[in-house]
Amino acid sequence: MPSYKDVGEKIAVNVKIIPSRDILKEKLDKITLSRGSTIEDLLEIIYRDYVKHDKRDSSGSRYANIFRGYVLMKNSITIGVFDKDGFKPFEEADLQIEDGDEITIMFPPSGG
Repeated sequence: MPSYKDVGEKIAVNVKIIPSRDILKEKLDKITLSRGSTIEDLLEIIYRDYVKHDKRDSSGSRYANIFRGYVLMKNSITIGVFDKDGFKPFEEADLQIEDGDEITIMFPPSGG
């Protein structure tokens, strides 16, 4: 039986992961979700369907967070960061996803 998020109107979200080499199984441009979905729902799909699962944490018991140190931006606004435990949204971040949103997961450039 599908969950409540599997039924109803669908929305399309543009997704970029920079850099994506050695992280993704296949090219990722757009993901279709149900209206009312959140960033957490999107990340679940990315981890499940697109991320290569070949890196384990130091204990070998679970997959390492391959996005550790990356930031997540929604429509060019940084809304959270990834640490060793996963995604940590900023307190004031809007985690709802709307049709046409641009989501970017990227390693921040370092300055000199």
